[in-house]
Amino acid sequence: MKQYIVGKISDQSYVAKTGIYRNNPPSKNHVKSWAEKNFDVTADDCSVYAVEDVETIDRLKKDDEFNLVWSDGVITALDFTPEDNKNWLEVTADKDTVLRDGTDTITITAKVLLADQSGVDNNYNESIIAQIKTPMTAEEFLQAKFTNGKCVFQLNPAEMRHNLGRYIIPNARFHIANLRIKARCEYITALPVG
Repeated sequence: MKQYIVGKISDQSYVAKTGIYRNNPPSKNHVKSWAEKNFDVTADDCSVYAVEDVETIDRLKKDDEFNLVWSDGVITALDFTPEDNKNWLEVTADKDTVLRDGTDTITITAKVLLADQSGVDNNYNESIIAQIKTPMTAEEFLQAKFTNGKCVFQLNPAEMRHNLGRYIIPNARFHIANLRIKARCEYITALPVG
């Protein structure tokens, strides 16, 4: 497995990443030609870095933020320090099923954890808009206002447009509002029995 990262030598900037090649990867010269055709860069001003380890390719698939490491006009490595320094978002629910009976609610707790996961970031006092995956794949949005790194809110399924089935908060899998996602909350809304 191989993936390529293209950088611009003259200003040492990131240009693009290719898809993942499982068999018969192109040559670096072919990648330079592709970059020249599709981006504002000449082939002579390109450095192409080949990524072959699975862990790094997985991080690139998740769009983890990185810096290019340069030496003498050549990309020599990827540095994921910008991503590794990001805080984490953890979202949990107090139960996994909530009834659509007009009175039952579910309490959702969101916490922003420090990058090393040693605790809550008590200095995080921001609002984020989170997309909710609903049973009908329609989009619902929720504004979460954090105070001292925490946000707690109650949802009543009777107040949502699509209210029977499985919900996931947030819908994003890896990143939201410059935070890495540690845990997403999943719950089911159901009709009362009887």
